[in-house]
Amino acid sequence: MELDKAIEKRRYVLIICNEISLLKKGYGGFAETYCKQQAGAAIQNMLLKITEKGLAGCWIGAFEEEEIKRILKIPDNIRVEALLPIAIPFPKLKIPEKRKPDLKNISFFNTWGKKYTEKRPMPAL
Repeated sequence: MELDKAIEKRRYVLIICNEISLLKKGYGGFAETYCKQQAGAAIQNMLLKITEKGLAGCWIGAFEEEEIKRILKIPDNIRVEALLPIAIPFPKLKIPEKRKPDLKNISFFNTWGKKYTEKRPMPAL
């Protein structure tokens, strides 16, 4: 595919943006929340497609928004939600097992802080 060939030759960073005024018309005070939800869902779908293509991507949420907007001439009414670099993955890079989170330690059931136990089996996802 053309995207695959283009990425081999260049470096890409997708800039994910929102125009909150479009949602404010229909959702008022909920627009801020919905913008973030829509951006998050779109980014996750992009990451899934990037991975499917055998490429690597990284969701970056910490950046200087005003600097990105200045460099790319993005209007003031547009919010930059995230940066998403795309690259060819480094084949031997692996995340050490100890760094992977254990769902048993970060999942709660019914109430905040109520962790998984053998008496309360973890539901299949």
